[in-house]
Amino acid sequence: YCSRIIKDLQGHFKLVGELSSKRKTASAEEEDDMEGYDFPPYVLPIYSETGWVDKRHLNSGPRARVLALTLEERGFLCQFTDAELVVTLPLRLRGETGGPLGDDGDGGDEDEGMEDDYEENGDEVEAKA
Repeated sequence: YCSRIIKDLQGHFKLVGELSSKRKTASAEEEDDMEGYDFPPYVLPIYSETGWVDKRHLNSGPRARVLALTLEERGFLCQFTDAELVVTLPLRLRGETGGPLGDDGDGGDEDEGMEDDYEENGDEVEAKA
């Protein structure tokens, strides 16, 4: 069941991506305003007025949460509404993507080793010389 949902998600976002790349906007400013909306979410109905939509696979809240956690482990973002599971892609700014040298492109973590530079002394924290 999960693999079928993942294939549906991949198909949805692939189609949306293809349509988005073909879309032309009137101005660059309008394009910047719409950039976060290029990929509309995948909406999976889980509950309706008559009960659970998929009575075999998704017939309780815990099962819906397990599905959401499974999708999040694969990189999707999941949110619940009263009756739906809304799945989106994580948005990242161009500068936030990891370069070949690391997350910020400088080859190291800014905070790496910071705990070694400070020593606790009672209630105060003093920097080592």
